[in-house]
Amino acid sequence: FILGYVKASPDTAYIISGFRKTRILIGKAGFRIPFLARLDKLSLKMFSVDVKTTDYVPNAEYINVKVDATVKIRIGQSEEMMTLASKFFLNEGEDMIIRRVQDTLEGNMREIVGQMKLEEMVIDRKAFGERVQENAVPDLQKMGLEMISFNVQSFSDQNNVIEDLGIDNISQIKKGAAIAKAQADRDIAISQAQAAKEANDAKVQADMEIAEKQTSLAIRQAELKQ
Repeated sequence: FILGYVKASPDTAYIISGFRKTRILIGKAGFRIPFLARLDKLSLKMFSVDVKTTDYVPNAEYINVKVDATVKIRIGQSEEMMTLASKFFLNEGEDMIIRRVQDTLEGNMREIVGQMKLEEMVIDRKAFGERVQENAVPDLQKMGLEMISFNVQSFSDQNNVIEDLGIDNISQIKKGAAIAKAQADRDIAISQAQAAKEANDAKVQADMEIAEKQTSLAIRQAELKQ
């Protein structure tokens, strides 16, 4: 009984096979018949895979680009996916699983790089990541794996095109800021001139009213003296 009693942790699948049908234990205890049933383990932890293009890849504009990304994967949580993954990763550690999938993920990433323009990739990293995921998921599913996330860490190129794009963007931002400042200064000047005009009109109007009243007073005084 002691030899046959097994208890699986929540992050590990215990696969009992060789006697009757195969059973999978996750986060619970079970029993296997010693010498007749085999016990294998399959890690269900989420793995972080560093995926880089080993050399420069020409994109849709024939600009040589390198990409560095981080991908999070795990064994599929369904029994069907676990059974499939057991054919490739049974009793293997995290490092071995990572090494086996890195080539697949790099190949998918290189394929998407070849389909996109440099500015598209740099400006919209999310779109680039989504396209890589769409491309890679079917290949990973064939190995019983799920992709949780794909995050681009950096892009680089041989001819400093990305740096030039940054300089151009900075120039455009500065130009826009200068135009906005000039427009703001113009609006302030117009407002100040309008305010000065309104103040002057009010003063002239007041002076005219005072003069009219003084004239009326002088006429009235003359009439009284007469």
